[in-house]
Amino acid sequence: MSKETTYAFLENLFVTRDPSERLKDTRYRQRLFVDWLFENNIAWHHPDLDRHANFLVNEKGLAESSAVAHIATIRSNYRKLLERDDLIDLIRTTIADDAPDREEQIVASIQAIYEATLPKSGHVEANRKTDFFYPTTAQLNELFKGPDLETSQGKRDIAILGLIFCGGLSENEISKLRREDVHFAPNDGNEVTITVPKTPGGKARTIPLYDQKLFDMSWLKFALRRVNTVCDHPEDSLFSGFHRGGYSTNNKPLSPRAIRKIVHKYPITVVEDQSTKKREVTTLELRRSFARRLFLHKVPTKALQAHLGHGRRTTTLEYISPTAEEPKPEEYEPCAAGPILNMIQTLDEKLDEWRKDFVIDEDDE
Repeated sequence: MSKETTYAFLENLFVTRDPSERLKDTRYRQRLFVDWLFENNIAWHHPDLDRHANFLVNEKGLAESSAVAHIATIRSNYRKLLERDDLIDLIRTTIADDAPDREEQIVASIQAIYEATLPKSGHVEANRKTDFFYPTTAQLNELFKGPDLETSQGKRDIAILGLIFCGGLSENEISKLRREDVHFAPNDGNEVTITVPKTPGGKARTIPLYDQKLFDMSWLKFALRRVNTVCDHPEDSLFSGFHRGGYSTNNKPLSPRAIRKIVHKYPITVVEDQSTKKREVTTLELRRSFARRLFLHKVPTKALQAHLGHGRRTTTLEYISPTAEEPKPEEYEPCAAGPILNMIQTLDEKLDEWRKDFVIDEDDE
C-alpha cells in the first residue's frame, strides 16, 4: 500500500467516526496514536504500548495522568478489534500470500493485540506529587471576580467555577452534565442537587451543592438557573461553547479540555521570591481546595469520598493532606463560606439583574 493508503487505513481502523464534540479528546488520542504508528513504521497488529507511553511522557511532555488516559483509549480500541469478525482477514492483508509461516504470523499478531488490552500494557509510572497548591481566600475572591457577568459566557463560566469549587465536580463530570441533571428545590431558595453521571475514574452519584453550615449557594443557584433556562443546549448538554465576544453560543457542548481552558482564563496573583505574578488555577486544585475545606470543618473522609466519587479512600486522603504550599491557618476564613459570601457582596447588583431574566416557578418566589 502507498503511504497515503496506509495512513487512511490506520485512521479508518482506529479513529472513531462519531463527530460528536463530546468525543473530541478521544479522537485526538486516537489520531496521535495513528500518527505515531505511521511515523515510526510500527505495525498496528504488533503494538508496543509501553513505547507509546514513553513517547507520550518523554517526547510529547504529557502529564502522567494524561498519558494514562491516552493509553486507556488505545487499549479500548484494541479490545474492540479483538471482537471484530474480520480481524483475521485484516491481519492477512499485511502478510505476503506466499509467506511460509503465514498462519504463525497471524497467531502471533492476535496474541500481540490481546496483550495490548491487558492492564500491564502501556504502564505509566506515575510520580505522585506530595505538595499541592491550595488557593487562599483572597486568591479565590480574585478568581470568582474574573468572569464578565455582563455576558452569558461569563455567567456560564462562574457556574462552572462554582460547580468545581463548591461541589467538587471534575471537568469530565461537568462536560457530561445534562439539563435534567440539575435539580432545584421548589420550596428552598438555595438548595441545588446534581445528578453526576458516571465517568472514567468517577462514580455516578447524586450530591447536594448546599450545606448551610459551609456554603451559601444562592449565587450559584441563580447562575445555574440562568444557564439552564436561557442558554442554548446542544445535545441537551448543560454547558455549551460561545463565539468570540461571549454573547452567542456556537451550539457545541463543552469538552473536558474546553472546561480546563475556561478555568485557566482566570489567573490569580501569587507571590514568589518576593515578587507577584499571575498563575493559572487548575480544576484539580479547585477540587482539592473544596475537599480540604470540608475536611477542616470535620466532614468525615468517608462522606468526602462518596461526594467526590472516588473509588479508593487513599485518593481522598491525598486530596485533603496538608502540604508545604497550604495557606497559613490565619489566612482561612472562620467559615468555609467566607470566599463565597465575600463574593456575593460584590455581586448583589448583578444578581438583581439576573433575577429579571429568570423563568422562576411561583413556588420559588
